[in-house]
Amino acid sequence: MNSRQTILALICLGVIGCVSSEVSRLSGQRFQARAPNCPVKFFPSTTPDYPWQDIASVSTKCHFTKGRDACIEELRQKACQEGGDTVYDFKDGRQGEYTFVVATVGIRKAGPAKKAAQTDPATATGECDPPCSPGYRCNGKECKAVCNPPCEGGMICNRRRVCEPEALSRDK
Repeated sequence: MNSRQTILALICLGVIGCVSSEVSRLSGQRFQARAPNCPVKFFPSTTPDYPWQDIASVSTKCHFTKGRDACIEELRQKACQEGGDTVYDFKDGRQGEYTFVVATVGIRKAGPAKKAAQTDPATATGECDPPCSPGYRCNGKECKAVCNPPCEGGMICNRRRVCEPEALSRDK
């Protein structure tokens, strides 16, 4: 990290906390806030597999010193504050030193579960927490990039989602 980045990181850590969010309510109905750190189901690239009602759209912004995980945690906290139990349809982006994650917050409604949602295996979340971004798949408890088309023998998919010789990745 250069001196400018160090100064920005120190300012971020000491003054503004590095994470911010904006909530836009999607209906006039208000729901009772839930406890902080309440349980929330995440559907990064699909809609929920049960009936739900949209509550809000939440846009999070996280400085590189905190990473994307901080944005996901902020989505969880905003869902709880808004009375939601579901966060779905993530849109990720980066601008300069910031990561942005925008998602919809919903609340489960009574009714039968939908048929199992057809998910793209490239965005399946498995056991990863926070959930994997689109273009990544949960492998064990780690998000791994998925190349399209898949890599051929002796090649692996790197973080930029480009196939490279397996030997190169072991050297890093």
